[in-house]
Amino acid sequence: MWCLHPGTGAWESALTNTLSPGDRIVSFLIGQFSLLWIDQQQRLKFDVDVIESEWGQGANLDILAMKLAADRAHTIKAICIVHNETATGVTNNLSAVRNLLG
Repeated sequence: MWCLHPGTGAWESALTNTLSPGDRIVSFLIGQFSLLWIDQQQRLKFDVDVIESEWGQGANLDILAMKLAADRAHTIKAICIVHNETATGVTNNLSAVRNLLG
């Protein structure tokens, strides 16, 4: 395990206890903490589908909706989104993400 900041151990535990290497993850890149999380996901050998937004903007949920609609085989095993990206001051709407999942 590598420690970039105190949260990385919790991130690694959550990822490795719920997913397997090669599993497809949709992850949002919206700031420094999400960047670190995506790096960790890639190091753990997940298939990370990154949705990038300009830092300071929230997650683009329209792109997520399109990816979910196109995933007829249900290959997406997880959606990783930082609730409050403190590096940029963005808070994402997790309720809206949940609504996309049906």
